[in-house]
Amino acid sequence: MRSVEEIRNSIKDLIEKAESEEAIIAEEPNHSSDNQEAGVSVGNELSNEILNQINLEVSEFQKAFKGQGAEGLIAQSIRDTIRPVLEEWLKNNLPIIVKEVVDEKINEIRKNS
Repeated sequence: MRSVEEIRNSIKDLIEKAESEEAIIAEEPNHSSDNQEAGVSVGNELSNEILNQINLEVSEFQKAFKGQGAEGLIAQSIRDTIRPVLEEWLKNNLPIIVKEVVDEKINEIRKNS
């Protein structure tokens, strides 16, 4: 059985692979129809293949922790693994999301005035 650290690194690698795949898809012209047929979701969703791999790794992660008698650490370890990725995503996307929501609300107020 692989160690918890090996599985954690594998999950990190899968997340990085998913991010690079997402970046490549976003750069491709006319990517929506071609990639949906290939099993790749459009937008910020991951391909089915990568989601399945991440699910398998999380299952292995759980098994590794059970084998070491440390089930309570799974959630914390996953949070620690995903935190840098989430922080980067928020740093890049939150200002855009907030701007869009604020603009939408301002437009609603203008429309109702």
